[in-house]
Amino acid sequence: MPEWPGEPHRLWNEVLETPHVSRPPLPPWETYDEFLEHAHVSRLWTAGAGILFVAVIPGVVAWSLRNELWLIAVICAAIAAVMVVGALSMMVWDLIGRGFRLRRMHRRALADGIAANAYPAPLWMPSHSEGRATDPAYLLISTRLSDYTADRIHAVFGAWARVLLDDKDQKHAAWEIMGRRKIIPLEEIFGPGATGAWLAQPTIDELDHESSPWRIIMPHKQLELSTILPVAAPEGTGSTTR
Repeated sequence: MPEWPGEPHRLWNEVLETPHVSRPPLPPWETYDEFLEHAHVSRLWTAGAGILFVAVIPGVVAWSLRNELWLIAVICAAIAAVMVVGALSMMVWDLIGRGFRLRRMHRRALADGIAANAYPAPLWMPSHSEGRATDPAYLLISTRLSDYTADRIHAVFGAWARVLLDDKDQKHAAWEIMGRRKIIPLEEIFGPGATGAWLAQPTIDELDHESSPWRIIMPHKQLELSTILPVAAPEGTGSTTR
């Protein structure tokens, strides 16, 4: 276990004031139809990215022809053809196999899924994208936890985040420990009392649904491979607040 900066174990024992945190119940998602309506399962967006990339190739081919760079033109045309076929194949596979994928995902969610409330975290995490040092993070708290425990985790995490944000060295030390991880169990930071809560970076799909205060976490033996599904918020519902 790494030694986290900011004395999180001391804070866990010392923070006594725990304001109540809003914990709206998830929309129903247990039946397959409800799962389809509320849980967001990503499509094979790589196909769209491939087609977008292919759109650039004709310009390169035209430039090569104008400059009589025949070999480059032929190579680019061949790459474009392969990518078009690959992208279209992925789109067809997504259309054909999506129902199977959704049913498999639903069964997995029922068997292992952890419903959680999602809160924007005051402490961001190291970015996985070029050109950005940090990205927003979410505090995920299982709905299985009692209100008292959820309030306590929220309050202690907030106190710990303030310690780090007030001390640049401690903040960077925490980021060093986080490294490239996308999800961190809070029991690792605060001890077993914080079991059932996580600090996590949002996926692309979650950023599209960042106003939703709910997630379904499907844990994996390798925590980094866990799946986090945004759950669509009913119209007029925004992020959870204190």
